[in-house]
Amino acid sequence: MQTKLTLSIEKEVIQKAKRYAQKRQESISSLVEAYFRALTSEDAEKSDEIPPITRELAGTLEGVQIDTWKNERMDRLTRKHLR
Repeated sequence: MQTKLTLSIEKEVIQKAKRYAQKRQESISSLVEAYFRALTSEDAEKSDEIPPITRELAGTLEGVQIDTWKNERMDRLTRKHLR
């Protein structure tokens, strides 16, 4: 069963997402759903492995330890969304 979801997103991000979706002949809804499915998949929840893109970026920021990336990310997201 499909249900509507209202999101508040910056206008510029929405415009970019629309262009991205149009190039791929997809809807914004299908992109968001695919992202949520990936985020909540059992494989993603069970995995403690560092994603390949994160591994590639390791060392680009001086002083950042790769083994603490999850905690730092969670802290930033918490501060951003729970003000």
